[in-house]
Amino acid sequence: IEAEARAYILEGKIMDMALYEGFAEIEIGRVFLQDFIENNKQLLPTTLVIDLAFNHTIGWFILEFNACWGAGLNNCKADKVI
Repeated sequence: IEAEARAYILEGKIMDMALYEGFAEIEIGRVFLQDFIENNKQLLPTTLVIDLAFNHTIGWFILEFNACWGAGLNNCKADKVI
């Protein structure tokens, strides 16, 4: 894993997304995540935090899902996710 990013999701919308480890093109990760959300919206809860990871072999991929109440901001802006 060369980079990790955290995204706060509300009703299928990315409220904020930020890198918290390593370096990668965050906007490409955002496009990947929005596509994932659109294709899996019926399976996802109303609110959640998704951690993404990146490496040059695979590209962006889902690392883990978290509950909003238990996830740190990890460079996301509190005023965007509150």
